[in-house]
Amino acid sequence: MIKNWIKTLKEKHQLISVSLRFLESYQESGQVYLLERNAEKIVWFVAESNPGKFGNHFRQRKRELERLNIPINNGYLRYLSGKESIKAQIGFGVSDDVEIEGLSEIDSIEIMPPCLCIALPYNSPVTEIQKGYAQLMNYTMEHGLIPAGPIIEWYRGENFEDLDLLMPVARISNMEGRS
Repeated sequence: MIKNWIKTLKEKHQLISVSLRFLESYQESGQVYLLERNAEKIVWFVAESNPGKFGNHFRQRKRELERLNIPINNGYLRYLSGKESIKAQIGFGVSDDVEIEGLSEIDSIEIMPPCLCIALPYNSPVTEIQKGYAQLMNYTMEHGLIPAGPIIEWYRGENFEDLDLLMPVARISNMEGRS
């Protein structure tokens, strides 16, 4: 029982340390924020397009889900490969209890586990999104964060008009001695 209690306290201590370091660094950047995400069921489709030109793919898949009365919580884009022509996964967060029947060309269904993420609101033209990716990666390195997964574009709002870049983080590296 004591070993479990120690383990739990260490995990909570780590989360508090991450939060404190984030809040201290937040005063500097004013843009990147910390987010604790709940688990979410995501239906992924593969799409290929030029950078910043995935809007039609999102609208087509969204209409398909709506025709099947599948409510959508969030939209996601995860790059797979390419530079000029990009291959990516387009995902939609749905309720755990939703039956996914009648959908065409599903790439995969994933339960994204709960995680701690850093997020960057993105308001520049989507065709320049690689700058946002670089900004989030630079922030990660400058503040001793350790990525726990790829950067994902997170689209929110009724028409997916709000965009944040998300990066799951596992822990903070040793920040002692940094100011």
